[in-house]
Amino acid sequence: MDEVASRAVYHYGSLTAEQQAVRAVRVISTGQLSAIGGAAVAELEQRVAANVGRTHAVATASATAGLEVALRTLGAGPGRDVVVP
Repeated sequence: MDEVASRAVYHYGSLTAEQQAVRAVRVISTGQLSAIGGAAVAELEQRVAANVGRTHAVATASATAGLEVALRTLGAGPGRDVVVP
Protein backbone atom coordinates (compact mmCIF):
# COMPACT_ATOMS: atom_id res chain seq x y z
CA MET A 1 0.00 0.00 0.00
CA ASP A 2 1.44 3.40 -0.93
CA GLU A 3 1.90 6.24 1.55
CA VAL A 4 -1.19 8.22 0.46
CA ALA A 5 -3.44 5.16 0.60
CA SER A 6 -2.20 4.26 4.07
CA ARG A 7 -3.23 7.71 5.33
CA ALA A 8 -6.63 7.73 3.60
CA VAL A 9 -9.59 9.18 5.45
CA TYR A 10 -11.70 6.12 4.69
CA HIS A 11 -11.08 2.80 3.02
CA TYR A 12 -14.16 1.03 1.74
CA GLY A 13 -14.60 -2.10 3.77
CA SER A 14 -12.18 -1.08 6.52
CA LEU A 15 -15.03 -0.26 8.89
CA THR A 16 -17.66 -2.69 10.09
CA ALA A 17 -21.29 -1.93 9.34
CA GLU A 18 -21.73 -0.89 12.97
CA GLN A 19 -18.77 1.51 12.81
CA GLN A 20 -20.13 3.02 9.60
CA ALA A 21 -23.58 3.42 11.20
CA VAL A 22 -22.12 5.16 14.26
CA ARG A 23 -20.30 7.66 12.04
CA ALA A 24 -23.34 8.26 9.84
CA VAL A 25 -25.64 8.78 12.82
CA ARG A 26 -23.15 11.20 14.40
CA VAL A 27 -23.12 13.40 11.30
CA ILE A 28 -26.80 13.10 10.40
CA SER A 29 -28.03 13.72 13.96
CA THR A 30 -26.48 17.20 13.95
CA GLY A 31 -28.93 18.23 11.23
CA GLN A 32 -26.04 20.04 9.58
CA LEU A 33 -24.68 17.71 6.93
CA SER A 34 -23.96 20.34 4.28
CA ALA A 35 -20.93 22.59 4.10
CA ILE A 36 -23.21 25.60 4.56
CA GLY A 37 -24.22 24.83 8.12
CA GLY A 38 -22.16 21.93 9.34
CA ALA A 39 -18.58 21.04 10.03
CA ALA A 40 -18.54 17.50 8.59
CA VAL A 41 -17.89 18.47 4.97
CA ALA A 42 -15.30 21.10 5.89
CA GLU A 43 -13.53 18.55 8.10
CA LEU A 44 -13.55 16.00 5.29
CA GLU A 45 -12.11 18.53 2.84
CA GLN A 46 -9.36 19.52 5.29
CA ARG A 47 -8.43 15.90 6.02
CA VAL A 48 -8.37 14.93 2.35
CA ALA A 49 -6.24 17.96 1.46
CA ALA A 50 -3.78 17.14 4.24
CA ASN A 51 -3.63 13.48 3.21
CA VAL A 52 -2.69 14.32 -0.37
CA GLY A 53 -0.35 17.17 0.52
CA ARG A 54 -2.49 20.01 -0.79
CA THR A 55 -3.79 23.22 0.73
CA HIS A 56 -7.39 22.71 -0.36
CA ALA A 57 -9.83 20.00 -1.42
CA VAL A 58 -13.42 20.28 -2.63
CA ALA A 59 -16.08 17.73 -1.76
CA THR A 60 -18.91 17.41 -4.27
CA ALA A 61 -22.29 15.69 -4.14
CA SER A 62 -21.49 13.40 -7.05
CA ALA A 63 -18.74 12.28 -9.39
CA THR A 64 -20.43 14.24 -12.17
CA ALA A 65 -20.24 17.44 -10.13
CA GLY A 66 -16.60 16.68 -9.34
CA LEU A 67 -15.80 16.24 -13.01
CA GLU A 68 -17.54 19.51 -13.84
CA VAL A 69 -15.52 21.35 -11.18
CA ALA A 70 -12.29 19.82 -12.50
CA LEU A 71 -13.10 20.70 -16.10
CA ARG A 72 -14.06 24.27 -15.24
CA THR A 73 -10.86 24.63 -13.22
CA LEU A 74 -8.89 23.54 -16.29
CA GLY A 75 -10.69 26.10 -18.44
CA ALA A 76 -12.93 23.72 -20.37
CA GLY A 77 -16.01 25.38 -21.78
CA PRO A 78 -17.67 26.40 -25.01
CA GLY A 79 -15.32 26.03 -27.94
CA ARG A 80 -12.92 23.73 -26.06
CA ASP A 81 -12.44 20.06 -26.85
CA VAL A 82 -12.57 17.47 -24.10
CA VAL A 83 -11.49 14.01 -25.20
CA VAL A 84 -12.87 11.03 -23.30
CA PRO A 85 -12.37 7.30 -23.84
